[in-house]
Amino acid sequence: ALPEQLNSIGRSAFKDCSQLTEVVLPNRLEYIADNAFSGNSSLKTIVIPGSVTTVDDGAFSHCEQLTEIGRASCRER
Repeated sequence: ALPEQLNSIGRSAFKDCSQLTEVVLPNRLEYIADNAFSGNSSLKTIVIPGSVTTVDDGAFSHCEQLTEIGRASCRER
């Protein structure tokens, strides 16, 4: 699990992590950098909180199994 106080995910932070199948991002997250999750061949589901204001190009590139992107509507501060 990612820490709830996390507010950004850096460039290539989880790149090529083939063991990830599902990710639920913390409610305070605001920024997802380029290639943050790229190349995750097993990633199927990700839930992005309403607090996220920026998702850089290629953040989820080459995630061929990604079939569900959820957007949480609440914004917690």
